[in-house]
Amino acid sequence: LSGLEIGGGVTRVGKRAGTATAQFYVPAFTRLDLSLGYTFGNTDVRLVVNNVTDEEYYLGARGNANIEYGPPVNGMLSIRHKFF
Repeated sequence: LSGLEIGGGVTRVGKRAGTATAQFYVPAFTRLDLSLGYTFGNTDVRLVVNNVTDEEYYLGARGNANIEYGPPVNGMLSIRHKFF
């Protein structure tokens, strides 16, 4: 199908130390992202969905009291039209 674009990506992050002295570890995670786009004429439509499986994960930690969660499933729809 002319104009159709399908994409995706897998992010894998291993277990890592939560503090400089490795007092605890932040668990490993795998996240799946997908995209779908279509171009017709001068118009592009794209849908991007991040964390498709709604994996609960941690981006990292800055000590025992500051653990950063990764975002849940989320998406963005964009429409772009070229006038010139």
